[in-house]
Amino acid sequence: MKKLIAIILVILTNITIFSACSSHASHAFKWIQTDEGHYKEYYCNCATEDDFELHYDNNGDNLCDVCNFQLLKDSEQENTNSSTDSSVDSSTPDNPSDDNNQDILEYEIPALTTGNFNIADIPEYTDSIVYIVNDNKPYFYSNQYVTESYEYYSELDSLGRCGVAVACLGKDLMPTEDRGSISSVTPTGWVSGNTIYERSHLLGFQLTGENANRQNLITGTYLLNGAMQVYEEELASYIKSTNKHVLYRVTPIFEGNNLLASGVLMEAYSIEDNGASICLNIFIYNVQTDYDINYADGTYEQSPETIVYAFVINKSNKKIHNWGCRNINDMSDSNKIFSNDPIEDLLSQGYIKAGCCW
Repeated sequence: MKKLIAIILVILTNITIFSACSSHASHAFKWIQTDEGHYKEYYCNCATEDDFELHYDNNGDNLCDVCNFQLLKDSEQENTNSSTDSSVDSSTPDNPSDDNNQDILEYEIPALTTGNFNIADIPEYTDSIVYIVNDNKPYFYSNQYVTESYEYYSELDSLGRCGVAVACLGKDLMPTEDRGSISSVTPTGWVSGNTIYERSHLLGFQLTGENANRQNLITGTYLLNGAMQVYEEELASYIKSTNKHVLYRVTPIFEGNNLLASGVLMEAYSIEDNGASICLNIFIYNVQTDYDINYADGTYEQSPETIVYAFVINKSNKKIHNWGCRNINDMSDSNKIFSNDPIEDLLSQGYIKAGCCW
């Protein structure tokens, strides 16, 4: 499977965009933000001072008037850094070879969420695992909608945490083999012998075929993982049935130096029909019902006054659903079996995993 090399948009104190160098063959350049505007800085020996091009945002719409790249106000940059705390690679990907330079795409990759999202705006979890953000409209820009498949995973940060993962999903990225083991990966916040966590893919295996990719796995509760899988299956079904593309971005939200993510921001947009089929922007809480979680290190304890149910089993067909599965709403109360037994024990009793949750 051929994977295109993504250009990375990095939103830090400065705006840095890596792309194919239009003036110098396959060499790369980056945009540097200054008080006067932003300009190209080439990473090749043949570049001279005359090659630097100063661009401006004269109309104040936070889009460059020359190249239309997204710009952020200083306050938004600070919000982005403090609220998402995601790891971002500030250099070109570490795996391209000279032979693959022709595959560098010359458009903007939405590698970070914009400053419009702030974890402080998300209410405390109550009883719904999913919270709709920005009226369910993703924080993408029109110049980010392309129809060539790619995937990108951020480098781990200094604490070993995953950052944003983004892809233009297409049928060609989907797996052609069964999923392999991911038990070799120990994401931050993982607790040995735990009963509430799974290794959760940022970009689901059914969408990109990624197995034990350390940059794509976080510690997620059964609730978070189950809820993510419901949406991932919807995306996979759409792509398979239409052979169209979906711009998809998942951002783990770490607060401060916490090793366990508070949740994930999931955004998706069907490209060829301008979002008519899929237009999604949600925050999924990384919680487990009736457990008190310490997000600093992932340790947890059961709330003493509560009864915990991690799974709901369909009594008729014996299928096990994660608590966050939306299909539970279609089951009658009399047909539900609530359980907090380890999944291995349930399987040994003859129950089976529901395909929509696993």
